[in-house]
Amino acid sequence: MTKYGASLVCVWTMCSPPWSANACAQAAGVAPVARRALLAQGRLVRDCTSFGLPQHARVSLRRPDQNDRLLEALASLAPPGERS
Repeated sequence: MTKYGASLVCVWTMCSPPWSANACAQAAGVAPVARRALLAQGRLVRDCTSFGLPQHARVSLRRPDQNDRLLEALASLAPPGERS
């Protein structure tokens, strides 16, 4: 796993070595549901179900502050008992 920003930890990256990656898979709960909810907020992520990762979304890596805002949006989708 590779860490980008304060808390974005990638479980899979599109490039090797990891620091040259421009996208990674991030835990997202039920990916199709998360994708639709994030799209409603104007955030684009890809559901990774077709990659065999049904609980992950592919996200583009941006500046650390932008990555952190995306993670906050993902965390807001989690049920209250599962929020970190």
